[in-house]
Amino acid sequence: MPTLISHLKLLVPVIDEPPPELVERFIQRYLRSATKTYRRLKEAMPDTKAVIEKMIKPSRKATQSLFRPDYVTRRGLKIKDIPGPDQADLEAWARRWLRKAQYSLEEAPEVFIQKIKLRAEDDARHLARSRLPFLGFGDKIRGVGPLGARWLTGDQSVSGHLGPADTIIQNGPVDITRPGQATRFRTRFINQILAAGSQIIKAHYRPSLLEKGNDKVNQLVTQYAAARFIPFTPGGASHVDFMTEARQLFLDIQVAIP
Repeated sequence: MPTLISHLKLLVPVIDEPPPELVERFIQRYLRSATKTYRRLKEAMPDTKAVIEKMIKPSRKATQSLFRPDYVTRRGLKIKDIPGPDQADLEAWARRWLRKAQYSLEEAPEVFIQKIKLRAEDDARHLARSRLPFLGFGDKIRGVGPLGARWLTGDQSVSGHLGPADTIIQNGPVDITRPGQATRFRTRFINQILAAGSQIIKAHYRPSLLEKGNDKVNQLVTQYAAARFIPFTPGGASHVDFMTEARQLFLDIQVAIP
């Protein structure tokens, strides 16, 4: 009969709003990127002639390449026979593009910055929902990936970082890894928990993804586990399984020996 030596149940937190610090990181990153892009655009296309040659004409050529030359439009014209815009039209398009770019970043920076902030908030919210429950964020959010990795490598201090909804069912942390493998195991374990967990959340806890994710997580753990432990398998005496209870997602960690 297997002997259970360690059992931990972690609640995967649901995070609807990202930490303000994370949103600010996105804002600053996007501002730096957008400013750098605009500066390069200004250097590459300082006037209407450059815009026409470097952007408008290549864009038209790429669009036309999507169709066969003998393709007939609804107006009865073949693509190859459709006349292109004259020079006056090209210059008008280029001037509008230059005015728009200048307005966005020079004449109305508050509008531009507001757009950046909205995008940053959306991206940070997506990251918070799909990744932070598994990776954590400083001392603001605990991640089940790092907690599970520390538990399975015998880090006794991990107990002090558990939340009120986490349950130590039996005993404490235990190092399951072979000698010299703990650090590498932690990194790979956290990455695998993130990969499986984020897919499970995006699919709203679909059973097929729970099963698939558990298979991959347990295969990884077994690769690093010492021979004295029962091999890790989904639902087995030793396992690391995502599971749902009362519409909540948990990471259940159980370690057993023969």
